[in-house]
Amino acid sequence: MRLGASGAQGSAISTSDGQASLVLEAGAIPPSTGASEVVVSIDPIDPATLAPAPPGLMFAGNAYRIRFAYRPSNAPARLSGRATAALVFPLLSIPVGSLFDYTLLSSANGKAWTRQNSNATPGSHQVSAVLPAPGYVVAAVPPAPAASAKPNRLPLIAGLAGAAVAVVIGAVVLARRLRRPGDDYDEDDEDDGDDPAPLAAWRGWCARGSGDPSPQAAAR
Repeated sequence: MRLGASGAQGSAISTSDGQASLVLEAGAIPPSTGASEVVVSIDPIDPATLAPAPPGLMFAGNAYRIRFAYRPSNAPARLSGRATAALVFPLLSIPVGSLFDYTLLSSANGKAWTRQNSNATPGSHQVSAVLPAPGYVVAAVPPAPAASAKPNRLPLIAGLAGAAVAVVIGAVVLARRLRRPGDDYDEDDEDDGDDPAPLAAWRGWCARGSGDPSPQAAAR
């Protein structure tokens, strides 16, 4: 970046894969005598080689080392204005509490982390924060709370099923006991009428071939 009388010009820099980016406002890096420009470097670092994550957090993706150097002296430069770092975090195999809980950690030397006031954007899997100084940054997130053991409901289900079967069997037995003997009937009786005597007389007349089909004639 070019240096002017008020410092570095405003600029936005990102890694070639777009996983880390830095937005520098105008004057974020102060001028230096004899320097005509400043070089910004953003290098990926394995977070396992740095300090462990603070309690209650786990790393999400690579860490990055951000450095500023004046040219041509190659002397390190500091921040005197606003610089915003943004990292893209991956989907983790370990459940997390919330995608909005991602935070940006920073460290000047990689030996201790400071949690920055961060903005998480779950839609783009990105978290950003104001960079306090050159050094290391990494995304982190709280893991999901440990799931409590689920109660064993199998004995309860088996007991309810057994009770339901017992109720059905009891209802069937009770219904058979309450059934009256007179409830059994022949289907032919329903069609023949309520009084079987006239029917018997009629059948007797038919057997004798009598000319009087009345029940009285059959009785004579």
